[in-house]
Amino acid sequence: MDRSQKRMIGLLSTAHLILDSYSSFLFQLLPMLTLQLQLTPWQVSWLSPALMVSSSLLQPVYGMLSDRYLKRSMVVFGPLIAAICLSLLGLSTSLPMLLALVTLGGMGVGAFHPQGAALVSQAVAADLGSGSSASGRARHQGLVMSIFSSAGTVGYALGPLLIAAGIALFGLSKSWVVMFPGVLI
Repeated sequence: MDRSQKRMIGLLSTAHLILDSYSSFLFQLLPMLTLQLQLTPWQVSWLSPALMVSSSLLQPVYGMLSDRYLKRSMVVFGPLIAAICLSLLGLSTSLPMLLALVTLGGMGVGAFHPQGAALVSQAVAADLGSGSSASGRARHQGLVMSIFSSAGTVGYALGPLLIAAGIALFGLSKSWVVMFPGVLI
């Protein structure tokens, strides 16, 4: 595996870590948002499904779109959209605004995953063309895909710490300050 392939895999895995940290913000912020917006349990019950449907269940649609039209742009714009929208949750002034931010942020999260995984897999598969054995490639492919996948899980675990630190330092109304890692990546 050459340096450019390793760099691509490292960058995509880092992006996955940062991106998935944003997907766990909602659950950390939910008690404060419920109080701030005076939401009923019924209203709160719509937020988690909005995030899960837009980020996870629609991934086959995002995969189809990225295969046909958008290719790598979903890897760039997915994290950007997620970072911006999910960092702005603390600025919500109404349930419709909160639902819109959650749904758009979830779409950003979901849009990244199919094309990000495809690009990581392609980076490893390109190693086969450089004279590597098929068995060596297969061994690296499993390792690299597990690193990519684990990076997202680590990010999901670190997200509550990131948003809690941001809120503790700056307050709920300045939750947007935590968008910068996602915008940078």
